[in-house]
Formats: sequence, C-alpha cells, structure tokens
Amino acid sequence: MNYPRVNLLKKEERRYQGAVSQRFILMGLVITPIIFITILSGIKLVQYGEIQSNLKSSRSIWANLEPRVERFKIQQRQLKDNRKVIDFIEAWTNSQVSMDGLLLDIQQTIPRQIQLTHISIRSQIETAKFHNTDELKLDYRLILQGISQGNLAEDEVISLRGDLLKKECLSGVFESVKLASMSKRDGENGEKFREFRLEGSGSPERTQK
Repeated sequence: MNYPRVNLLKKEERRYQGAVSQRFILMGLVITPIIFITILSGIKLVQYGEIQSNLKSSRSIWANLEPRVERFKIQQRQLKDNRKVIDFIEAWTNSQVSMDGLLLDIQQTIPRQIQLTHISIRSQIETAKFHNTDELKLDYRLILQGISQGNLAEDEVISLRGDLLKKECLSGVFESVKLASMSKRDGENGEKFREFRLEGSGSPERTQK
C-alpha cells in the first residue's frame, strides 16, 4: 500500500549535500576576480610609483647634466674651428719650400765655366682669402741668368738645364726648366761666351712633405 510522502522543509531551508555549497561557489566566482584585480592594481600602482620616482631622478640628473652637455657641444665646435685653423697653418707651412735646399742644389749644379748674374725664385699669391687647404699650394717660378765661357759654353748651358732637375729639392718644386734665351758674346781675347736665361716652372700637383 502506497502512502503519500510530504516534504515539510521549505525550499530556502534545504541544504546542498555536496562538499561546497552553491552559495560559496557563487561568492567565489564573484570575489576571486575582484581580489585578482585588486592585487594586480596594487602591483601596477607600486610599479607606477617606481616609474615616477625613476623619472623624477632622471630629470634631476638631466637638469645637472644638460649645462655640461651644452658646454661640451660649444667646446666641440670651437675645437673643430681650431682644427681648421691649424690645418690651414700647417698647409701654409707645407706650401713653403726650403730656400736653403734650392740654393744648395743650384750651387752644387753650376759648373766652373758658368757664372750666375741673377737668381730669382718666386711664387705668386693670387688671393688673400682661401676656402680650403688646396688653394694654399704655391706655384714657384725659377729664373737663372748667367754667362757661360769656353769652347763648350753652349753645351754647358744645355747640360745645366737637365742637371738642375736631377736634384732632389729642385725636382720636387719645379716640373720643368727651359732655356728661355741664349746669345753669343765674344771676349777681348777671343774667348767665347754665352749669355743665357733659364726658367723653371712649378708643378700644380706638387705636394710638400
């Protein structure tokens, strides 16, 4: 015989028979993200504070370094300008030839049969303003005038022309030496003389060491 079963517990009085109640699970699902967000926010807040502190420290360091950096830049520009001036001075010095060396070469080349009456070594400066060191290179001109005597007077002059360019200093400054003029002149005792003029021109590609 079946008897009717009546449940006298109200719905809100019923208990969940599992290990964790449904209410606890629901609260866990709500609270856990909040806790996670709170912890993450705290970490980010600490990191932000550290960033702000580092930024403030960096600004303080930069405020101290900035004037020094500006002074360094000014010194760099001044150093560059000074280097340019020094380069021009060195280039001007290097463009000058050794007159002692040139005159010594000429002295050693002139034979006994030849007497010089005029020596000129000049360079012409075309401008007083130079934009680069290449413009400082000087183009020298050489003029030798003299008298050659003896039966081989003419040959001595021609030989002298070639011998001059065999000398180290002369060949380093002058690209060529040409015979500009030569004329005959007889002496009182019938001696043969040759009056001559030699001209040397500088090489534009010459560089001084």
